[in-house]
Amino acid sequence: MFSIIIPTILRRPDILSSNLDILVEDEIIDEIFIINNNPKKDFEYSNPKIQILKQKENLYVNKSWNLGIQSIKNEYFGLLNDDIVCCKDFISKIYNSKILEEKNTGLVGMNTLYLMDLGIEEDEISPPEIDKDKKPQFMKIDDFDTLLDWGCIILGKKENYYYIPESLKILYGDNYLLYKNKAKNNYSIIDLPVKHIHSLTVRSKAFEQVVVKDMILWPQILTDIS
Repeated sequence: MFSIIIPTILRRPDILSSNLDILVEDEIIDEIFIINNNPKKDFEYSNPKIQILKQKENLYVNKSWNLGIQSIKNEYFGLLNDDIVCCKDFISKIYNSKILEEKNTGLVGMNTLYLMDLGIEEDEISPPEIDKDKKPQFMKIDDFDTLLDWGCIILGKKENYYYIPESLKILYGDNYLLYKNKAKNNYSIIDLPVKHIHSLTVRSKAFEQVVVKDMILWPQILTDIS
């Protein structure tokens, strides 16, 4: 079974709700943790699979992932953005491909370089259409530094998750996980449709300051990993 973790500041709760409509119907998923990082706004979604962890302050992305991993019960996890809408049975299709069960698999994510039709209109948040018998294809990742939006979806076994340093708040969490799994095979999903709004996060002066700090810290953290 799969546990899903979704951090959010509730910029577009309608998109989040649309994706949850898909995820709760996926039989391979039995728990979904919503990390609500907006202290001033509540989120409601009634389904027994969903637990909402309301935070008193914004944990940002990477610390939210760490918190979610501490909370899950299953062997398999999925880290999902709050600005995507997956196709029906998205997680089951990945799981049924058996790629996550392979001994040398580290993590599986997405890359917009191979999904050029990604996008979502303001009035169009329905799930993308897909053939129910569609089987996913994957591309092995050889260059971690050229990935775009790979971290919008990250799937793997809990044993392949490494706690991201708390000094990194927004950026490089996906890079950190990949580099920690560099001895294994990591993949991009290249043909399952997902709608995605880029840069949905509120851009504020405080946000930009955190991003700059992450950018300064990353080279040293990468050196430590290596």
